[in-house]
Amino acid sequence: MRISRRTTRRITTIVRDERGAAAVEFALVLPILVVLAFGIIDFGRLLYTYNNLTSAVREGARFAAVQTEGKVGNTAAVQARVSDYIAAFGGTPVATSQIEVTLDAAPPATRFITVRIDAYEFEPITPIAGLIGLGDITMSPRAVFRWERATN
Repeated sequence: MRISRRTTRRITTIVRDERGAAAVEFALVLPILVVLAFGIIDFGRLLYTYNNLTSAVREGARFAAVQTEGKVGNTAAVQARVSDYIAAFGGTPVATSQIEVTLDAAPPATRFITVRIDAYEFEPITPIAGLIGLGDITMSPRAVFRWERATN
């Protein structure tokens, strides 16, 4: 059996044909790119939310730190201040029972005020976190400020 020159060209063309190679490569890389993009989106939102929650408790502690002796124990005003701050940045509303305000029992010269949000639930918007088992992420930021009206 003799192979003609025309037949060898046809076989060579079939072996060297690269049509569709880009589509296969794209299909292999696409899942990695999607996971990376979704991860960046959720991680960015997580950092944004945590930073704003930290700012909210800082605002509440700063507000409580400048109160007079009679008003320093007014936790409702501090809780309202923290809730308003969270509502301003568009976060999930927090129940006032989740906002803890404590004034330590030390002598007046060293009193500190602690404001803490207990168990804030962050919900990712992409499905990747649920697929890898993270689901909702719980955050509990706190801020401690010295009470400015304490005697020196």
